[in-house]
Amino acid sequence: MMSNTNRTLCSLLTTLFITLSSLTFVGCAKKIAIESLFASPNSYVGKRVEVYGDIYTIEIAGGGVVGKSIIIRISSPDETSVELLKCEFDRDSPPPPSLKEGDLVTIEGKVDIVEGTVFLRECKVVK
Repeated sequence: MMSNTNRTLCSLLTTLFITLSSLTFVGCAKKIAIESLFASPNSYVGKRVEVYGDIYTIEIAGGGVVGKSIIIRISSPDETSVELLKCEFDRDSPPPPSLKEGDLVTIEGKVDIVEGTVFLRECKVVK
């Protein structure tokens, strides 16, 4: 009788472990410097990261029918890098309208690389 209980308990614990280990926790973005992202982008592809920087440009493209696409480009706040990181926001989750060029901001997004260009998708402003 005790053997069946142990097997059942072991089976339940194994199932619980597998279920929990496959979950992706929202808000678990890794904070990294923009330079670190550009230095080794492949190690971050598909992962959510937080970067801090200066807003260089804000672009709003698209019309009323298609919806607006918002792209913010940020650079390192200490101006040691000349590279700009492109951050794409979902149409349904735009950044706050109070943001302007020159603001310091923390942005969270999912790292992607297309044709050798590193950028963040599904962005949101953290601070």
